[in-house]
Amino acid sequence: MADPNTVRILAIDGGGMRGTFSVQWMNEFVQLWGISPNEIWKYFDVICGTSAGGLQALGYAGGLSPSDLTTFLTTQGPWIFSTSSILPGIRATTLDKLATMILGGSFYPNTNFISTLNTLFGSLTMQNLNTNTLITSYDYTTNTPILYSNIVFPNSFGATEMLKNVGLATSSAPLYFPPAVWGGGHSYLDGGCIKNNPAMLGYMLGNIIKPNAKRTCILSIGSGLGDIGFGTSPVTPPPPDESNMAFIFSLLGILITGSQETDAALLKNIDQYTLQNIYTYRANAQLDPLIDTELDNSSGGFITYMQTLATNTFNADAVNISNFLAHLVA
Repeated sequence: MADPNTVRILAIDGGGMRGTFSVQWMNEFVQLWGISPNEIWKYFDVICGTSAGGLQALGYAGGLSPSDLTTFLTTQGPWIFSTSSILPGIRATTLDKLATMILGGSFYPNTNFISTLNTLFGSLTMQNLNTNTLITSYDYTTNTPILYSNIVFPNSFGATEMLKNVGLATSSAPLYFPPAVWGGGHSYLDGGCIKNNPAMLGYMLGNIIKPNAKRTCILSIGSGLGDIGFGTSPVTPPPPDESNMAFIFSLLGILITGSQETDAALLKNIDQYTLQNIYTYRANAQLDPLIDTELDNSSGGFITYMQTLATNTFNADAVNISNFLAHLVA
C-alpha cells in the first residue's frame, strides 16, 4: 500500500501465552478486511512488537498468517513453558518459583524455546522481512534499551540479525527464561522491560520513514488486562496477599500494564482531542480475575478462553472497528 500521505502502523503487545488473544483478534480483523492473511505486511508501513507480540510482528512481516502464529503458540507454547525437555506443559509450581527467585536461575530453561524459534524462522534475517519492522529488547550487559529494526535509524540495532535471535531477545522474560545470549556474549532481556506496548515507537518510526505524511493510522493490539504474576490455579497457588513476594509481582504488573495503557491513552487522546490527523484503535480486554492469567499458562482451557474472549471482544465493538478500518484503507 504505497501511499506517501498516510502512515499505517501495526503494534502488538507482549504477554506470553496471552498472545493467543492478539493472534485471534488479528485473525478476526483480517477476515473482516478481506485481505490475504499471509500478506498483512503489504498493508502496514511499520509492524512493531514486544515479546510474544514481537514474534507475531516478525511473523507477519515475514509473510506468516494469524493461523500460522496460532499453530505456533498452541503447539509450541506448552513446550516453551515446560520444566521438562520431554513433556510439554509442565509448569513450575509456586514453590519452584519462590526458590528460583531466592536462589537464582529461571523458572524454565530456554532450550525448547530456542529450538522452536529455529524451526519457525530458520536462517532468515531481518533483511528478509517485507516491511519496516521494529522489535524491542534490553541489553542487560550494557544497560541499554534495544530497538531491533531492518532499517537503520538513530539508536537502531540488528539490521542484519537473524530473526530467531531477535525473537529470543524480545521474548526472554526475566525469571521465566534465562537472558538471551549469542554472538559477542551480551545478555538480552524481554522487550517488556522497556516497552510492552510498542505503539509509540511505531509512531516514531513511521514519522522517520514518511516525514511528510499527512495522516497516521495505528492499530494497537493488547494481550488482556489482568494479573501477570502467580496465578489462581491449584497447580500454582499464589503466595499470601500480604507477602512481599505477592507485592513484588503486583508491582511488576503495575509497571508493565501502567506504562502500556498510559501510552494507549496518550494516542487515543491525540486522536480524539487534537487537530492532528491520527486515527487509532486499541484492542484489549479485561481478563476474568478468577482465571489463572499468568503468562506461562499454556493449558488448552486457557487458550480457548483467550481466543473466545478475543472473538467476543471483536464482535462487541464491530462498528468502531469498521470505522477504523475505513480510515486505514482510505
